[in-house]
Amino acid sequence: SFVILFALTPYIIHHIGVERFGVWAIVGVLTGYLALCDLGISTSFVKYIAEYYTRSDYEKMNRVINTGFLFYLVFSFLIVILAIIFIDPILSLFNIHTLLYSEAVFVFCLGLILFGVSNSFNVFASIQNGLQRMDIGNKVAIAVSIPGVAGTVIALEFGYGLPGLIINNAVVVLLTSVINVIVAYKIFPAFHFSPFTLSDRETFRLLFRFGYRVQVSAIAGVIHFQLDKFLLAFFLNVSRVTYYTVASQTASSIREIPLLLLRAILPAASEIDAVKNRGALNELYFRSMKYIVLVGVCLLTVTFQYADPFLVLWLGRGYEISATTLKVLMAGYFFN
Repeated sequence: SFVILFALTPYIIHHIGVERFGVWAIVGVLTGYLALCDLGISTSFVKYIAEYYTRSDYEKMNRVINTGFLFYLVFSFLIVILAIIFIDPILSLFNIHTLLYSEAVFVFCLGLILFGVSNSFNVFASIQNGLQRMDIGNKVAIAVSIPGVAGTVIALEFGYGLPGLIINNAVVVLLTSVINVIVAYKIFPAFHFSPFTLSDRETFRLLFRFGYRVQVSAIAGVIHFQLDKFLLAFFLNVSRVTYYTVASQTASSIREIPLLLLRAILPAASEIDAVKNRGALNELYFRSMKYIVLVGVCLLTVTFQYADPFLVLWLGRGYEISATTLKVLMAGYFFN
C-alpha cells in the first residue's frame, strides 16, 4: 500500500486535477466522521475474539461475531439513509465548484454505501487479528491491491474520472469482503454465521462496555486526522485540500510502519489478560514502547532530512508547502 500510494497519487492528480482530488479527499473525511457514530463497538471485536478463542469458548466467540455484524448492518443502513437525505446541506459546507457538484454527489452517495458494507464485514477481518493471523490480513490486502491498481488505471485512462475511481473502490470492497468471509471459515472451523439467531443483547452490552471507553480516543483521532481537511475546504477551497492531503497521506503512510507493530498488541494483550498474567502484560507494554520509539526516531529523522527533495522528485515543483506540512505532521505523529 505504501508503494501504491506513491505510484498512484501523482498519476491520479494528473488525470483528474487538483480540485477533483480535493473532492476525493473530502469524501474520506465525511465517512471518517460518520464512523464516530458506532459507539466504539468495532474496537471490541479483536479483544473478545482473542479472549474467547484463548479460553476455547467458541459459542461466545460466535455470538460476538454475529452480534457485531447485525449491529453494523442496522447502524450502517440508518447512517446511509440519513446522510443521503441530508446530502445537499452537507456538501454545501464545502466550496465545491458547480461543475463538480453532480460528480461529488455520486461519489459521496456510493462512498456512503461502501462505508456501510465495509463496516458490516469488518468483523470478519477482526477474526484474523483476534487469532493473531495478521499475515493472512496482509496477504489479502496485497491480493486485492492488484485489481485495485488495475481498475484505477483503467478508470482514468478511459476518462471515467471520479465516478470511475469510486466504482473501482466498490469492486475492491466487495472482493475484500468475500475473501474475508471465506478466510473466517478456514481459520475458525467452529464459526457459525447466523446473525438473526446468535445475536443477543447481553453480547451487545459487553461489546458496548468496552467500546465506549475507547470511543473518546477514537473521536479525538478522527478529529485530529480529518478536521484539518474540512477546515481547508470550508475556509479556502478544495484545491488547497489536495496540497494538504499529499502531505497527510505521506505522513500517514510513514506512520503505518510502526503501527504495524502496534496491531499485534491488542490480541496478544487480550490473550495474556485472559490467563491473568500481569507481569507478561507489563513486559509487553514496555518492550513494545521501546520498539515503537526506536523505529519512530529513525523515520522522523529521515523525513526531516529528505522531505523537500522527495516531494520534488515525486510530484515536481509547486508542492513546497506540502513538504513543510509533512514535517509538522510527522513531528506530531511521532509523539502520538
